[in-house]
Amino acid sequence: LVFLALTLTQLELPGLYYDEALDVVPSMQLLLGQPVTLEHGVGVWVGNTALPVMMMDYLGAVNTYLMIPFFAVLGVNVYSLRLMTVVLSAITLVLAYRVGRRFFGETVALLATFLLAIHPSFVFWSRMGITVTSVMTVFSLGSLLAFLTWWDRRDGRWFLFGCLLLGLGLWSKLLFLWWILALVSVGLALLAWQAMGQGSGWPQRFRSALAGIATRRHFWAGLLAFLLGAAPLIWYNLVSGATFATLQKNVVTTEYGVNNLDLGRNLATAWDTFRVLLDGSYFWYQGGPFANDAYLPVFVIGAVGAVSLVVTRARQHRRALFV
Repeated sequence: LVFLALTLTQLELPGLYYDEALDVVPSMQLLLGQPVTLEHGVGVWVGNTALPVMMMDYLGAVNTYLMIPFFAVLGVNVYSLRLMTVVLSAITLVLAYRVGRRFFGETVALLATFLLAIHPSFVFWSRMGITVTSVMTVFSLGSLLAFLTWWDRRDGRWFLFGCLLLGLGLWSKLLFLWWILALVSVGLALLAWQAMGQGSGWPQRFRSALAGIATRRHFWAGLLAFLLGAAPLIWYNLVSGATFATLQKNVVTTEYGVNNLDLGRNLATAWDTFRVLLDGSYFWYQGGPFANDAYLPVFVIGAVGAVSLVVTRARQHRRALFV
């Protein structure tokens, strides 16, 4: 309720951002029966209607289709556009609570979710939902929760659902690949940690644990679910090859002049971007300095405090904190 009160008040302000319009122009065109411009001419034809699969070489049409029912019910306007991203962020809050409860218990989950619900950056970007950020949080936390549920219950349907969400996330934006890589890396690290904790001969136990995660049937079914979610992206590249061409052009130096091999400087830039997300200094363009300089030190103190508590007292949360 607090989150909705913060996000739905004067939802039409500030004015429409051009990245918001990028995803939803095709939604409007489909709803009004107008011809849709297809990226590189690639789409899926249903009768005389062309359905887009990608908005840009690295940006899928997920938001485009999610927006259609909101426009259909509430009309084509800024309020209905932004209501969709607010709803997605509300779902993200529920998922964050469920993941937090699974890892750290009810009290921590409630407190963390409430802090997220009132965080200025989360509130602001939930209202504007630029470049499919809101839907990516649903797919990322949703896939994590699905895999956790599968691990707890050993119900293969949850494994398939998690793989499907990973595919949909990759279609929504190619940047989602980092989440997939992180999820796989953390999972492998936890298995290795568990195997090494049982003494010598851990490589054999690690391989056994890896083989026991999912049967071959589950693995191939999960792969098919992932490919199903990413099918529009795959189809787009089978026809045009545009995403791969873009990656090839930017593999060493991006079109913005960033050297991908300069890891130290890029990490420093990423950290500064994270600082901006925390303290809200991105909001300067709204007419004044709105940054809260206390956010970064409070975050650092909280992170150090959490690690210290887990190391000294709450050792049962070590793996959860590692994740």
